[in-house]
Amino acid sequence: MTESDAQKQILDWLKLKGFYCLRINSGNIAQSYHGDTRYIQLAPRGTPDVFCIVNGCPVFIEVKKDEKAINQWKKQWENFQKTARVTPYNQRSVDQHKQMNKIREAGGFTIVACDAKMVEDDLIALSILTR
Repeated sequence: MTESDAQKQILDWLKLKGFYCLRINSGNIAQSYHGDTRYIQLAPRGTPDVFCIVNGCPVFIEVKKDEKAINQWKKQWENFQKTARVTPYNQRSVDQHKQMNKIREAGGFTIVACDAKMVEDDLIALSILTR
């Protein structure tokens, strides 16, 4: 399964359950305007892929293609915490972790998942959803 497939599955499940949800695009995109290239700022770099409101709670979901990718993502953050070095290899995961920390500090919830079952399990663990 690709990350795009995982996002679609998660979004479909959230919609099926009746929760408000949307896909978030982050970073910058180049746009040509009268021969000039302009950069349009989307959500801040590192913002999780999916936003939803589940039973009144704001939840952001960072989607990875599989559990191996989740474990690699966690390891990159752990390495950054040990060394405080940002390399091209770990830049993306560092940005994602920093944004997720900001969301939690503001009272939101964050999940990292590769499928709808993992999202459901995490929502139950966070006491946002019941079986």
